[in-house]
Amino acid sequence: MTVREKARWVDNQKALALGFVAHNDVRGADSTAHRRALTITPPPDFPGNLEPGYVIIKAYSLNSDPTMDNYFRNLGLLNEHPEHFALRMEMCHQLVECAGDLIIKRLDPKIGEKIIVAAVTRGRSFPELLIRASGNSEYNRIIRENEWRFRRAMIQYGAVLTRPEPEAFQALSEEMAELGVEYLRKFVGVEVSPDQALEIARYGIKKAIQLCAQDYMNEIKKTIEQVRTELRNHLVSTN
Repeated sequence: MTVREKARWVDNQKALALGFVAHNDVRGADSTAHRRALTITPPPDFPGNLEPGYVIIKAYSLNSDPTMDNYFRNLGLLNEHPEHFALRMEMCHQLVECAGDLIIKRLDPKIGEKIIVAAVTRGRSFPELLIRASGNSEYNRIIRENEWRFRRAMIQYGAVLTRPEPEAFQALSEEMAELGVEYLRKFVGVEVSPDQALEIARYGIKKAIQLCAQDYMNEIKKTIEQVRTELRNHLVSTN
């Protein structure tokens, strides 16, 4: 909340600060995605050490899908191994979020353009606002260095979502395949070919869309309602 309190009426700081506090993992949009879903419940075998956020539940379902499980096992990643399970869940998490963005695109074809405009018009003073809010000089360099990377990544991501769905699907699959190759090499020392990684990513996103199609927008609607209530309770205006 310090970000909102220190925001000024310059460089869209107030709007950016509203987005910042509305998205957080405590009471914002990510709290339902990562902590506790509002419209669905975990399956009976859902592990007790996982938080039942919407994305986490769907990632668990994707990880349990027989075809996805076979892909992972062929790479030597077994659910019985805690580190492998965590890595599988992280990759499925990323695939589910891509699927969600494609579902949003179907209902809002202009979402890509909106992301680009938001990134381009993001005030250059925003990193300084984060620095003032953090009050920890150790973070200053990290915040400044990562700001331009974040803006560039959002512009690129927005551009992907401006394309027709088949092209956006392919681009996201390629991005997730590259990420998967890096994850496997870094965390478990497994080498996977780009073609194999792309096959897995394409299947994963397609299956995640199927898993989310019936209830994703209802979860979004309920999340918006909850976030508005939380913001009002903390005296934050959304007008």
